[in-house]
Amino acid sequence: MKYEPHIIWISVESLRADHTTMGGYERNTTPNLNEISNKKKGNYFDNCFCQSMWTPAVTASILTGTYLSRHRLGIDGTADDIIPSDLDTLPEIFEAEGYETGCFSPNPYLSPATDLDRGFEDFHWLTLDRPQDFGLISTLKYLSRVNSYGPGITIDRQRHNLSYILTEGAKQWLRRSSDQVFLYLHIGNPHHPYLPPKAWRDAFTDEIELTTEKAMEISADIFEDNNSIKKTIANGCNLSASEWEAIKAMYDAEILFADHQIGELFDYAKSVLDDEVIFIITGDHGELFGEGGVIGHNLILHDAVTNVPLVIYGFPDLDTTQSDFIQHIDITRTVASLIDADREQFQGTDLHSRSPKFTISQRGIAHLDAYINHNPDFNIDRYHSNPITAIRSTSFKYQATRDQRELFVLPDESRDVINEYDEVTEQFEEHLQKISNWKMTDTDKESNGEFTEAMEDQLKDLGYL
Repeated sequence: MKYEPHIIWISVESLRADHTTMGGYERNTTPNLNEISNKKKGNYFDNCFCQSMWTPAVTASILTGTYLSRHRLGIDGTADDIIPSDLDTLPEIFEAEGYETGCFSPNPYLSPATDLDRGFEDFHWLTLDRPQDFGLISTLKYLSRVNSYGPGITIDRQRHNLSYILTEGAKQWLRRSSDQVFLYLHIGNPHHPYLPPKAWRDAFTDEIELTTEKAMEISADIFEDNNSIKKTIANGCNLSASEWEAIKAMYDAEILFADHQIGELFDYAKSVLDDEVIFIITGDHGELFGEGGVIGHNLILHDAVTNVPLVIYGFPDLDTTQSDFIQHIDITRTVASLIDADREQFQGTDLHSRSPKFTISQRGIAHLDAYINHNPDFNIDRYHSNPITAIRSTSFKYQATRDQRELFVLPDESRDVINEYDEVTEQFEEHLQKISNWKMTDTDKESNGEFTEAMEDQLKDLGYL
């Protein structure tokens, strides 16, 4: 009999590995994820790496099993195009095998605008501009709990987050499902601005100098929009110790809230799905708090933004240990192989046989003029305008652009030592030639994406525009 488990993949926005309980963080931010990882069928992996630094590129890699240099979504630095039609998506693969496929996303980069809805029979893009799409039950539940799971009564869209509505919608979808399911969820917390729901705001503020209200105000101001974020970076991320404390306390509180929602969904899914269920829970990418002179998830491929937590549950016969390297695209290939649906396009490794020796992350073009407009003295040389490929081993990280190469001895990602390690550099360069294919011309675009006004408003709220 063919093995056909239920698959639930949960990507958590902007979740860096070292801010989780499993990653040894000082705060217990992810008690539910930790509990899942410690179950008999659960595992946690320290060295999971995403394939880029922001949602459109990362999600395209997850859903196609390819690097940015292949799917090209975000390669122009704007993500205003769509994924190539010659790439199958993971939901298309599962749909072809008879699975019921569903997705819930509060991010326009995972929507029909980028064609990443392809293959999902039931796709839900959630936005406050279209509350009618939430479903009556989810809406009424949220309104009844807006003083705990929301910000209270306010028309400020940034202070309402959709994670509660998303997980409630997912529960209803699971309850209605009749076949084997492939469900993909994009949890919107802890994306900036870090404004946790009321019931979670005070989770860690007793450990900081400032009040909860002041911490919320600082986070809202610094991450108000794309312009505010770029201004902070251009001026050297010159924040006081108490401001950094406040921002991290709000970020961690949002993680705790996301963890709560995931824990409830995990228990619910286990109760309504009769057959075996496999869970993949990971950060889509991490987040920067001054590393490399950057905040948010911009410009650089530092470990803080590429090393993400990975909790899996129910996976059979993986040939991996907790410390092995795993890439998102390795999980994609491994999941497809469970139902004998491997594809030639996949660039990852099937983890049933081995784990990769290197991890690869890529970034597209960086538009640096916006930073210079805020500060003419901003040092753009350290960030590179051309696309970057970063190859990471246990001890080194090798970064390559069209015309420049850098080598770092980890964990130090600030001092270039390329002239000190000729043999190591040569090995990385050989590996680079096997995977890199940068063609940065307009003719490479298959089609431009079409973002509605509501989508653009949501992207502004998230600090992208």
